[in-house]
Amino acid sequence: MYSTRKDSVNITRNLILYPNPTDGNVTVELPYPFDSQGTIVKIFNDLGKLIRQEAFSADRNKRSIKLSDLAAGIYVITFKSLQSKAFKKVVLVH
Repeated sequence: MYSTRKDSVNITRNLILYPNPTDGNVTVELPYPFDSQGTIVKIFNDLGKLIRQEAFSADRNKRSIKLSDLAAGIYVITFKSLQSKAFKKVVLVH
């Protein structure tokens, strides 16, 4: 089953990312029924350049993402699984 645009909007709206703004790590809670197994996390800078890509390897739909090694700025973090996709903007300050 693939998500529709409406499903993606609802998943993005229900995705929790905190603290935002942050000075280092952010915690991400993917909403149910987001399938965390096989989810790819991508971090893009404000110019749209892919900065980092990693697997969301969590037994539950919650994990921490390290941003402290990046320059201060605005980033977009995307989450994509076989069934769902979502994104959030995060502000990194130092």
